[in-house]
Amino acid sequence: MVDKFHPFHHGKVIVRDTSNHGEVVSVIQFTPINELSAIEREEINFVTTFLHQSKKFVNPTGPSRTWGGRMWGIGWRKCMKALELFGRYIKLRVACQSRTEYFALAMKSFRVSNILGQMFKNFANIPFESNRDLMETNGIASFASAKFNDSLSKLDCAPHITFTSNGFFNPPHFDKGDTSEYAFALFVPTNSSDGTLADPSSGYNFSGGRFVFPDYRFYIDFKQKGIVKLLWPAKNVKHCTLPAVKPKGFRRMAMTLQITKKALNTCRDIKNGKIYLRKSYCNKKNLYFGGRRNYMGNGQMR
Repeated sequence: MVDKFHPFHHGKVIVRDTSNHGEVVSVIQFTPINELSAIEREEINFVTTFLHQSKKFVNPTGPSRTWGGRMWGIGWRKCMKALELFGRYIKLRVACQSRTEYFALAMKSFRVSNILGQMFKNFANIPFESNRDLMETNGIASFASAKFNDSLSKLDCAPHITFTSNGFFNPPHFDKGDTSEYAFALFVPTNSSDGTLADPSSGYNFSGGRFVFPDYRFYIDFKQKGIVKLLWPAKNVKHCTLPAVKPKGFRRMAMTLQITKKALNTCRDIKNGKIYLRKSYCNKKNLYFGGRRNYMGNGQMR
């Protein structure tokens, strides 16, 4: 059935909904690997390698989010433990066992935030600024921040990065948990062994995995085998990823920058003090933020 939809596979595409006041459905930009500058290649490679290495220290999301493949999150998320106001995705036992590696990787997150933030800003300045304003206004920590109350940099625009690989696919859905009006995504061909940027000249032949907008009857076709940038109102436009053919040695990594309602509501209530009116948080002296130093310094092995 999807084969009857319209494919997009090159150039820059802006899709608007003419039945809804011309609202933007998606902005898509395709860039062949050989058209990337040396700086762009190095920066994208830095990001994908960082995400690949981060998988060691975070658990994949539950099966309810996917029909196949894997999804991970890194950065800050709503509290998952008693007395924790706001915390980070972390596989704590592994992080404690590999402290030097974990903190070395954490230091790289600041550059990753700057690279992706600049990419988002250059691609769609107004949505970028809107996301950053949401974070600034509501006291939301950047995914790179070691501590909850660290100041935002000019390019911080999300509390966490969600990324997928290993032939990820999922059912058609809306991201109803989002509060940001638009989500930014980047799709990159990678080598499965280390997450580095894969060049088609090296044999990269990952196929399928089309990103579909079923209500608008079009999809992103990745046959160009380059990188793809995407901006779309994920909470209002239904989307899904189809299964792919996974050749040995290669993957397609997709990453998204979004702000969830849970993150915004929690951080807003921390900032205005309302969170301390909740029955479970009345005893302030036992509350804590799950920053890196807090987790590792306390040596909690959960």
